[in-house]
Amino acid sequence: MHRFINYRDQKARARAGNEFYRAMFAPDKPPQVVYAPEKPKRERRAPDLTVPSEHQSQAAVISWWRLVCGSYHLPEFALFAIPNGGARNLITGARLKQEGVRAGILDLMLAVKRSDFGGLFIEMKKLGKRPSPAQQEVMDYLARAGYERKVCWTSAAATAAIREYLGPKIS
Repeated sequence: MHRFINYRDQKARARAGNEFYRAMFAPDKPPQVVYAPEKPKRERRAPDLTVPSEHQSQAAVISWWRLVCGSYHLPEFALFAIPNGGARNLITGARLKQEGVRAGILDLMLAVKRSDFGGLFIEMKKLGKRPSPAQQEVMDYLARAGYERKVCWTSAAATAAIREYLGPKIS
């Protein structure tokens, strides 16, 4: 049966073996094998559970929209997600790339034309994160193409951006 032995255990066993044979056969000579000092393990920071993830914020925006879209006389599907990010295996990633998935595309689109803009794109970010260079390039293009675009770090900021874009509710 093959048992997994991690690298640290292998190094410790090798050192112990070297010390044993050095002491047994050549007590006056230093050991022949010199190992580099072990690097300390990087400490992993625990996630701050008080800060919502990008997923949680975006899901909250979609839930809010489901409740208020009728008061704007808009269908629920007027606000939709564009799932371009995320970890995928190589095959799925290659297929999605063939289908048109592009780096930098923003997370949400509100497909409602207003006098100055053809629609609203929203990029959701976790607190402390910034848009990538690819996202900034996309946002610059969208501005030139006549779309409003916002970067929002909280669901409250995203809902405020949507309310500001749409104007007052129609009763």
